[in-house]
Amino acid sequence: MITRRSTITGAAALLVTAGTAHAGLDTDNSVTALRTLIARYEALCKIADGAWEKADIIEACEAMNSAPRVRVQVGKLLHMTRDENGNDNFDPIYAYSDLEIERKIKPHMDGRLAMCWGPKKIEQAAAIRAGYAARIQTKKDELAALQAENDRIEIECGYRAAVDEASDASDACRAALQEIVGFLPSSLATAATLAAWIVWAASNDGVLQVGQDEVSTALASIAKAGAVS
Repeated sequence: MITRRSTITGAAALLVTAGTAHAGLDTDNSVTALRTLIARYEALCKIADGAWEKADIIEACEAMNSAPRVRVQVGKLLHMTRDENGNDNFDPIYAYSDLEIERKIKPHMDGRLAMCWGPKKIEQAAAIRAGYAARIQTKKDELAALQAENDRIEIECGYRAAVDEASDASDACRAALQEIVGFLPSSLATAATLAAWIVWAASNDGVLQVGQDEVSTALASIAKAGAVS
C-alpha cells in the first residue's frame, strides 16, 4: 500500500542517493551548518526529556500523592437502583472551576424558580436566588481552598519549578526544530541530509517531537530551495 509516509520516505531515499553521488556540490558548507542545527536540537531534546522525567519523579512522591484533587461536589447523578441498605445508588457530580460550578448549579435554581407561583412568588424567587448564590459562593470558596493547598504542596515539593523548567526546555526544542525544518538547502547534499533526517526523526518513537507538520514544512523548504536554485 502506498501511504503518505512511504511516499515521503521514498523521496528522501532518492535525495540521499543523489546527495551522496554529488556530495562535492556542497561548496558552501551548508551540510555542516544543518548538521550543527540537528545536533543542537537532539541535545536539547535529551535535556527536555530529562527535565520531564525529573518532574514525573516529583509528581509521584508521597507528598504530591497526598495533595487534594481540585474539585468540589455540586450534585448527584442518581441511578434507578438501591444498595443492600436501601440507599439510592448515585455518582457524584464534580466541578473543577468557578465557571463550571455556576454552570452545573444554576439549572437547578432555574427549575426551582419555575415552580414559584402565587402572591408570594417574588419573595419566594428572591429567597431561592439568595440561597443558590450562597451555595455557589460556598463551593467557590471550597474550590479556592483546595487549589491553594494544592499549590502549596506543588511549590514546596519543587514540582512547580520542575514543570516550569521542563516547559522552558520543550520550548527551546520547538524553536530549534523550526530552525531545522525552515532551513533552505543550498545544495543537493544538504537537501538529502534534511530529507533523510526529518523522515527518520518522524519515525522515531523516542524524545524527538517530529510529526507530519514538521515533515511537510521541511519538504516545502527543500522544494523552495530547488525553485530558487
